Amino acid sequence: MKPRSFEISLNGEPLYKPGSDTYGVVGMILNWAAYKDEHPEYIDLTSHGLDSPTKIHYRYPRVELKVGDEIKIIAGNDPDFDRGEPSPDMTAEQKERTIAGAVKQFRQLEEELKGHI
Repeated sequence: MKPRSFEISLNGEPLYKPGSDTYGVVGMILNWAAYKDEHPEYIDLTSHGLDSPTKIHYRYPRVELKVGDEIKIIAGNDPDFDRGEPSPDMTAEQKERTIAGAVKQFRQLEEELKGHI
């Protein structure tokens, strides 16, 4: 498998280049949020990755944006990509809440599908 890289730049300045040389996931999320209360509006770009063979999740620096910023992403095959920082493991409490939420969603779906399958 060829390495896959994604060169990200902001207003013409390179930021970082997430990628993978195995199979996995590289994701980028552009966030914009505005609230009706006192919280200020914000725009940012977050990036993450998953190296599937090792099950290690990676994260990249959060980039704050403002109106008028230009983000450019170039998909490539550069083996010299940024691995990112390994994401911290979830705490036992976070894992428990995540599992409880998944079970709750499953039970709701199970109830909705009764009689259909």
